[in-house]
Amino acid sequence: MNNYKVLFLDVDGTIVRPDGTIEPSTNRAITDIQNLGIQVILTTGRPIHEVESLGEYLRIQSYIGYNGGAATLNGRSIFKIPFPKESVQGILTIAKKYQHESSYAL
Repeated sequence: MNNYKVLFLDVDGTIVRPDGTIEPSTNRAITDIQNLGIQVILTTGRPIHEVESLGEYLRIQSYIGYNGGAATLNGRSIFKIPFPKESVQGILTIAKKYQHESSYAL
């Protein structure tokens, strides 16, 4: 009997190679895990919207993104931990001062 309920997989450098490809064996292994009834969750430092197409390709609808700052389970957002408005304003001010680009999600 299988006691495992969930498998968390890191995206960059783990299931996605540096050249942006995924090994066919990785795709098959994920399918095998799903067929055992184990939930697969992609984890990444990236925003969730940046890995949703990868999830579609791998038949995955659950994510932990923003280095743990947001999570989606079966396509439904289950939590978000936003920065306080004052912190975002400070970050943007410093980025502008040093002519760095910045991005954020609402």
